[in-house]
Amino acid sequence: NLAMPGLVCLAFLVFNRDLWHIKEMRLVRGLLLFLAIAAPWYVMMAQQEDYGFDLLIKTNFVRYVDAWTHAQPFYYYLRDLVWTFAPWSFFLPGALILAISQRSGEQRQGILLALVWLFSLLLFFSIASGKRPQYLLGAYPAMALLVGYLFDRALQFWPESFYRKAIVIPSVILIVLFALLAVGAPIAALVSAPEHLVPALGFSLIAAVFSVLAYRAWRGDRPDRLMVLPVGLVLVLVVYGVHAIIPAVEPYKSIRPYAEYVRGQLDLEPNTAWGMYRTYRARYIYYADRFTSDLRKEDELQAFLAQPNRALVILRNRDYEALKATVLADTEVIDKRQIGSRTRNFVLVSNRPSRAITTPDQPAVQGRR
Repeated sequence: NLAMPGLVCLAFLVFNRDLWHIKEMRLVRGLLLFLAIAAPWYVMMAQQEDYGFDLLIKTNFVRYVDAWTHAQPFYYYLRDLVWTFAPWSFFLPGALILAISQRSGEQRQGILLALVWLFSLLLFFSIASGKRPQYLLGAYPAMALLVGYLFDRALQFWPESFYRKAIVIPSVILIVLFALLAVGAPIAALVSAPEHLVPALGFSLIAAVFSVLAYRAWRGDRPDRLMVLPVGLVLVLVVYGVHAIIPAVEPYKSIRPYAEYVRGQLDLEPNTAWGMYRTYRARYIYYADRFTSDLRKEDELQAFLAQPNRALVILRNRDYEALKATVLADTEVIDKRQIGSRTRNFVLVSNRPSRAITTPDQPAVQGRR
């Protein structure tokens, strides 16, 4: 949290050759204010057993240079931004060309700040070995400012060829894309998931309406509508997604029912320890309302299961199959289930006999050695 704005400010001062301005930034006072706001949470979390090192060192520093999850290539964010920043990502190339051209002379300092903001964070997180879309959220306001600047200039100077191309070309791409989605969504639902046909038809209708309205705006030479329609599209898709798509998909994709099942197992006996072997995800902790041990190596798993009190471990089925004759030979399988895709098959094991419980969505697997 402190590194991102600090990096942007420092890079901006370097580009402006104004490092002397650092003396006027009141860094000591600002740092104390930052610590007063953020430090209490870190102190509270660090008091949890075996969590202080993971929180302060492993999560914040080690993961940057040597990620144990979500390892991605250097160009990951360039590829990922196409859909995570959509539909505005289609206008971003034109916005960047405008930003580095002479057309932005009057607002040069503001545009330079947005460019430094975007590319300093993009480079910083691209160097990191572990990458996830949400890591780059701090750069989204900068991209939004650049696209907004393009829209504003386009409305003022629409007759100029550059602005017409910067708006029309992305708009036509979106028209074609959403026309294809309008046709393809119901077909994909019929082929792969017929139970989701109704939500797919709703999405198809939204995509078709957007394509028609955007096409009419393009042919009618209405740049204002071409720029407003993506806003309306996003708002409608968010509302429809929350009330129609997410509820339909959640029973198949969400880990919440499984995490709550694990919480039920943890409540069966006091002092039950819980670990996750090579499948650690923070959302499990949130829904289970329990801290967990992140087990990455076989010897860590073996030591965790050897403790005298009851210990539960979640692991993927492929890891269970690889270790069931060795490290997991003396454990009992409490539950096996699939969450989401076919590759997400999870096994819950215990180091001692346990009473199986059931959940409304799926019966428990009978315990077995």
